[in-house]
Amino acid sequence: MLALFSFKDDFGLPAEPGGSSDSQNVEVSSTMVSLLTTGCYFGAIFAAFLDDYLGRRSSLIVLTVVLLIGVVLQVGASHPFSMI
Repeated sequence: MLALFSFKDDFGLPAEPGGSSDSQNVEVSSTMVSLLTTGCYFGAIFAAFLDDYLGRRSSLIVLTVVLLIGVVLQVGASHPFSMI
């Protein structure tokens, strides 16, 4: 994502044509990765309890709907505040 100049332009990140990254780009990249890892951690714990309560098939359907809602929100984001 951070390699695209259009992404940097839309979200107000400095775009350097030489390919080097500055501290703000590194901070955004590390935040994106750490939030993904945190979401996977808590999602796995939540999914275990949901599997016991609803069953494997129903919980898979429910969590797929949650995933699709998240994907739609990410794709539709046009500035940083809409990703919160």
